[in-house]
Amino acid sequence: MNKDELIKQAKELISKGNVEKAKSFLDEHKDEIGEHYDKLKKSLPDLNMDDIANQVKGFFKK
Repeated sequence: MNKDELIKQAKELISKGNVEKAKSFLDEHKDEIGEHYDKLKKSLPDLNMDDIANQVKGFFKK
């Protein structure tokens, strides 16, 4: 894959919500992606499973 294809693939993973796959993909291809790595990494949602679990618990307590 060339650089543009790698960036496109990363964006597709992010847009589909495959956060963990996107993180792994970006880490695997960090050198090939170059300066776009940081931009793509910042576009990933910062998901913390504990926060999500607490939100779900709070929802059902109402």
